[in-house]
Amino acid sequence: MTEINWVLILAVLLFFAVIRFFEKPIVDFILKHAAHKILALAFLIVIGITIFIEGLGKEVRKTQIYVPMGFAMAIQVLQMRHRHHIGKVTKKNPNSVKAQSP
Repeated sequence: MTEINWVLILAVLLFFAVIRFFEKPIVDFILKHAAHKILALAFLIVIGITIFIEGLGKEVRKTQIYVPMGFAMAIQVLQMRHRHHIGKVTKKNPNSVKAQSP
């Protein structure tokens, strides 16, 4: 991080402004894809536990945290794309392909 306080304050305020600006699309996306809610909650829990452990003075390698999180997110994106593709095929010709839910 940095020892310069104004940089930290500016970063937090900028991040807050960006989140407020994109609030509606983010909320709509999360409401549309409920599985992402669960994944985001799991990420928050893992990050919270990591911060707690680091607060106790233990070092946690970030690769042990971020690689599984990235893998889980990649799988979620692939499932979302697959469902979207199945939905397109079913809408074009509903009698030829029966949609399968994973």
